[in-house]
Amino acid sequence: SSDFNDIQGGTTGEGIHAGVMAGTIMIALTTYAGIQMKKEMLEVTPQLPEHWEKIYFQMGFKGIHYTFALDHHRISVKADKDVKIKIFDKDVKINAGEITRVIIANK
Repeated sequence: SSDFNDIQGGTTGEGIHAGVMAGTIMIALTTYAGIQMKKEMLEVTPQLPEHWEKIYFQMGFKGIHYTFALDHHRISVKADKDVKIKIFDKDVKINAGEITRVIIANK
């Protein structure tokens, strides 16, 4: 918020706080998109806030570039290499260059 609103009395003009912005993005990815990068396999367990319609992002993990699109009903994933990831604790195979869609149950 300090990067958008001058809450410190004149420091905003000096530039952005990249670390703060990166932290904000990581909170959205780990909390709302449910991205966990702590283990060997990327894990995804999204919990989008009700008022969010969709989240779209790209990221890298262990040398693989991913593109994600998540909404309240489905998860779409594309990777640049063949890989397995966990979505809601189930192993899902992603074929390189193809979009894999997973329906979110109970929505």
